[in-house]
Parts: sequence; structure tokens; C-alpha cells
Amino acid sequence: MKKFFIFIAVLLLALQAYAGMDAVDYTFTVTAATTNSKAYTLRGKVESVKITVPTGGTGTVTIASAQDTILTASSIAATATYYPRVALCTDAGAPLANVNTIITWRGTNDVSTTNTITEALYGKMPIAGAVTVSIVGEQTGTNSWTTTIVYDR
Repeated sequence: MKKFFIFIAVLLLALQAYAGMDAVDYTFTVTAATTNSKAYTLRGKVESVKITVPTGGTGTVTIASAQDTILTASSIAATATYYPRVALCTDAGAPLANVNTIITWRGTNDVSTTNTITEALYGKMPIAGAVTVSIVGEQTGTNSWTTTIVYDR
């Protein structure tokens, strides 16, 4: 019985090692207006993408998987963090909407009007496979770029 509990404890600790957040860095050297790209296999949901731009650097970054384009940002000249999201869909494939009914009061007679606001619902983008990061330089000289993808696995 004691061995069984030890086995369960080890199993629970091992499961925690496979869950949670992770990050992968793509580091590139881009010379002038050339393109450089790297691929990495990710499995999970994208939390954020941080693009670290070198001093004086400008470029276009595209991050894509076989299923979808995760992010395209043109003429980036400063370090930035992006939070790519995808519209959620119903079983029929239609965009899932969040409908809010808001009552507002107008005028001195307390006449109420009902306004309905419909907004699309967005979620984290799932990835299961190779993700390619491409950077096209728009500056002169040789610059080193770093793109960090944080994902929940």
C-alpha cells in the first residue's frame, strides 16, 4: 500500500511538469532588407508574442502555422507585446457573439431606452505543429531580432 501511495505521488508530480506556461525564443540576424525565418513545434494556446526590435531597426514580422496566421505586424520600429486572439464560433461555424442589453436613462422625464450591443467573443489561438517566424528587415546594416512566443501547454 505504501508503494502505491508513493507511485501516485510521483505520478502527480510528473503531471505538473507537462502542464502550464512555456515560452520559446526565436533569435534572428537580419541584414538590410533580407528575410530570415525559423520554425519551432508548439502545442498549446498562444498567450502572447513579444517582438524585441534592435536599436534603429525596422521590419515586418509574420508568425504562422500550417493552420493559420498568428500575427502579422508591418514596419515595427519599437519593442512590443501582442496578444493574438481568434473569434470563437458556434457548432455551425458562425461567429459566437456576446449580446448585452443595457438600459440607459435620458432626459428629465426618466424615459428609458434599451440599447443592445453585440460583440464577438475571442479566445486564445490553439496551435499543434510547426510555427514559423519570418522577419523581413527594412533597415540598413545587420540587426539582431528576438521574438518570444508565450503559450499555455
